[in-house]
Amino acid sequence: MEAKGWQDERLKVMVLQAVALHMSGDKDKAVADFKQAVDSNGLGNDEHYEVMFNLAVMQYQTKHPADALATIDRMMTET
Repeated sequence: MEAKGWQDERLKVMVLQAVALHMSGDKDKAVADFKQAVDSNGLGNDEHYEVMFNLAVMQYQTKHPADALATIDRMMTET
């Protein structure tokens, strides 16, 4: 079985777009893109948890601490 990694170019673009949105100040849209990438279940193991961590940070920065804690809890449960 081949590792997923960044095999799906659409997910790679989605994550890069989320980073760009974050850098431009549109954190709400960054949250949505990070969440969609995590929920797609199409990332490799390392990428999945990296994006999940970024999602939690963005959730916290957009004043959604309960969502951030839930994401961190999920990350800790899955690893």
